[in-house]
Amino acid sequence: MAMQRVLVVEDTKEIAALVKFKLLSAGFEVTVAGGGSGPFQMRKGWGCCDRGSLHNRQRTGIACGKTRPGRHRAFHHDSDNRGGILMAVAWNAVAVFYDFFVLVYFFAIDLIYLALLVVALRAILNYVRKNRYANYEIILQSEFAVPISILAPAYNEEAGIIDSVQSLMMLDYAKFEVVVINDGSKDSTLQKLIDSFKLKSVTYDYPEPIPTKRVRGVYRSPLPAFNRLVVMDKENGGKADALNAGINAARYPLVCSIDADSLLEPDALLKVVKPFLEHPREMVAVGG
Repeated sequence: MAMQRVLVVEDTKEIAALVKFKLLSAGFEVTVAGGGSGPFQMRKGWGCCDRGSLHNRQRTGIACGKTRPGRHRAFHHDSDNRGGILMAVAWNAVAVFYDFFVLVYFFAIDLIYLALLVVALRAILNYVRKNRYANYEIILQSEFAVPISILAPAYNEEAGIIDSVQSLMMLDYAKFEVVVINDGSKDSTLQKLIDSFKLKSVTYDYPEPIPTKRVRGVYRSPLPAFNRLVVMDKENGGKADALNAGINAARYPLVCSIDADSLLEPDALLKVVKPFLEHPREMVAVGG
């Protein structure tokens, strides 16, 4: 015999009204069992009104189902209804979890942005405080400024090599040299440099701790206006090999690598050397 599930509710007006609303929404009929003011049962489908039901209807406002003799089915959840309820509960749990995840995610993002803002604000305040009384232009233009070797590898740069070298020679800095490495150009890059700056082949002894392609010659100008310029002519080995050759020939402790067709602002060296003055032991390289 199949087991029936029966919902028993106290016969009070408030609870009965609630039960009426819930059961009618779910498609249930109401059958009043017992007599007088005793408890009553809710059954699904057709039911019958027992004795005392009229009194209960008048008190609770719940109507009995139509009488169909011999057809009584107890209030129970079938498999489809139970599956629908479980599915609704599952989707509700997923929605709650998603809302919670989104809330935590955006809270974490805002917290990270706030931390970055605080760190950036502290860095800006420190920068302003350090530079309020220090005139770095005077320091970097004095004899105590850190000297720099500017390395400019060139390969087939005849179109703009002269303008680029002239701009490098006009940089606003106390002590620097410009080392142009002609990396086996097939055009007239080297000849244009020789003609424009009156270069002469010289004997230039320097250590070679970094192996590179063979250096065919070193050129310098006897004119005082171009005494900062050094031109190296070597076999083609690529930009990295040309830079290594320039590092070997550089005379100064700091080296600055740029493209041969680059044009720098007059105070570019002042800006890149400044971190080395502020943190001489920690600073290894800068860029920009």
